[in-house]
Amino acid sequence: MAVISKIRNQSGLLIAVIGVAMGLFVLSDLLGTGAGLFQQQETNVAEIRGKKISFQEFEAKVQKEIGGENFDETAREQVRQRVWNVLLQEKIMFQEYEELGLSVSPEELYNSIKNTGPNSIMSQYFTNPQTGQIYEQFRDPRTGGLSSQNVINYVRQVLESDQAETWLPVERAIKLDRLSNKYYNLIKKGLNPSVLEINDELNSRNQKVSFNYVVKNYTSIADDQVEVKDADLKKFYNNHKEEERFTQKETSRGIEYIVFAVTPSQNDVNSLKEELSDLSSKFQASEDDTLFVNDYSDTPFNVRFYKSGQLPLEIDSVAFNGPQDTVYGPIADAGSFKLIKVIGEKVTSDSVKARHILIQMQNPADSTKLKAKADSIKKAINGGVDFALVAATESADKPSAEKGGDLDWFTEGRMVKPFNDACFNGKVGDMPIVKTQFGYHIIEIQEKTKETRKVLAAIIDREIRPSKNTYDNVFNTASSFSINNNNYEAFKTAGAEYGIQTAGYIRENDKALGNLETPRPLIRWAYEASKGDVSEPFEMEDKFVVASLTNIREKGILPLDEIEDLIRVEVLNEKKAEFIKSQVTGKTDLNSIASTLGESVQLADNVSFSDYTIPGIGPEGAILGTLITLQPNHISEPIEGKRGVYIIQLNSLNQMQEAVAEVVTSDLNRGLQSRVDFETFNSLKENANIVDNRGKFY
Repeated sequence: MAVISKIRNQSGLLIAVIGVAMGLFVLSDLLGTGAGLFQQQETNVAEIRGKKISFQEFEAKVQKEIGGENFDETAREQVRQRVWNVLLQEKIMFQEYEELGLSVSPEELYNSIKNTGPNSIMSQYFTNPQTGQIYEQFRDPRTGGLSSQNVINYVRQVLESDQAETWLPVERAIKLDRLSNKYYNLIKKGLNPSVLEINDELNSRNQKVSFNYVVKNYTSIADDQVEVKDADLKKFYNNHKEEERFTQKETSRGIEYIVFAVTPSQNDVNSLKEELSDLSSKFQASEDDTLFVNDYSDTPFNVRFYKSGQLPLEIDSVAFNGPQDTVYGPIADAGSFKLIKVIGEKVTSDSVKARHILIQMQNPADSTKLKAKADSIKKAINGGVDFALVAATESADKPSAEKGGDLDWFTEGRMVKPFNDACFNGKVGDMPIVKTQFGYHIIEIQEKTKETRKVLAAIIDREIRPSKNTYDNVFNTASSFSINNNNYEAFKTAGAEYGIQTAGYIRENDKALGNLETPRPLIRWAYEASKGDVSEPFEMEDKFVVASLTNIREKGILPLDEIEDLIRVEVLNEKKAEFIKSQVTGKTDLNSIASTLGESVQLADNVSFSDYTIPGIGPEGAILGTLITLQPNHISEPIEGKRGVYIIQLNSLNQMQEAVAEVVTSDLNRGLQSRVDFETFNSLKENANIVDNRGKFY
């Protein structure tokens, strides 16, 4: 009942599962609104297609999905993102579905529930979020996936109970997934490359070209050999500023920040060591070591067997040669202190090789009958019947049945406990019958590694953590720094001692910032502060962060001073290209050009026009475009490329007749269809006039 309850509690989360295709683009696109649009009295989280969504409405949906669970901030943010994805789907896509008359029939819904695939919504619904595994009672032991029959039985049980409403969100998610698939498949079926595109691609693939070339790289010309004036930069900016690369689609901020790490002091180390030293005598006298470990250790149930070399070096030898019920430590090990109590030993193998036949049990009432069947199978095998043949025909564990029941080698603890104990405690050749939650197993122990001596040790491990006093000291240091350096100039000067880090492009809805934990308060501050402001310390797990706002970028065309360094490189290359071309003006012999430039003539052979890059050169589309216009043995005008100036001479243009129309058409079709989900939804979003204010509230 506990598992069923858990499943029902997570049903609200399934509203957000719209399908794999939708996930490709919705999760990656957060739209900023611009700080100027938001005022203190703002109460709307978003606006989509003119429909305002209030904070209260949005938060109510979030809380409904959380359903009273004790989620940390990371998990809550994941829920908020899922709610947002659903809102985008509902507000943007539903109108499309309605206009096309798309629907999901009861038969489709039933088949979606029954025919559960490995990546289906149903699999997600019946998966334990803590383990990532399908709940055991819904797992098909033959495939490891969902059992269709068990799922159908569960759904019927829910619908016939007073909890029927808990199933509605799941049903709705399935319908949304089906609608989404239908919509995008309609578009995909209507897309085909034109005859012109097919012929163009055929020509590109079938033609191979060979040419000689000389290249003079821009980097071979010193920057001081050309002059770049402010007027040159302004001219380039005015000519190119409308290009997408110089346009910012959403607001961003730039900050510099200092991390004041909170690490354990020597007093913290000494204090923990003393605490465990005092605990040692009580651990020595303890009669229930597992309970004692659970009460005092960071790692519960930390009681298991170890072979020589697996315990900390300081006590490994004495643990194997000293008396039992002895406590060793405290021992410093990997950022923690440990108390280790040796309480027993055994001689056993590290690994076992076995095979089995599973007689699956669907109903506990069948136990006696199934045990009798297992006994009968074992008797037949002992009488000479081939184990592998019986496994192939009788075992419910289909993956191993296909290999004659073979499970290969496995280490201790990998199998369920009754199965594990039978294998590791038995001898090679034994054939025990073991009952587990899956049914009855007829096991043949085939091989075991050499037995080694192991000791049973109970371990109390405690991480060395900073104390409250240490936290207070680091906070005081960070706070003093913030107060005493409350403008950017002072921050920059004083911060050199601590190491300043930079985050250049922070979007308003970003959830991550470098390796900082929970950086949302810092990001919100960056959108409320003025340029040059210095923040108070932000506490983030084991550190405090003080930041200064260094840059404010609004939506639209970036100003010249923001991109001057980038533009300067391009203008420099333009000037260098002019300088290089001036050196070869009037020359018509490739060897003479190479000599003048101090370079050599190189060969590019067997180059296809359909290739993105040219071997030995790189992605230089201007070269391919020029080659099409050249006659054999003719030399081109100088070509300004990405990394230098090229002069090329066509040697030959050959028809290879390698590609066929059917293959090209299929490739072009796949390319078109792979873009449908992402580009269609993005196009719809662009026309939805989305205003996203979530960053103001979370």
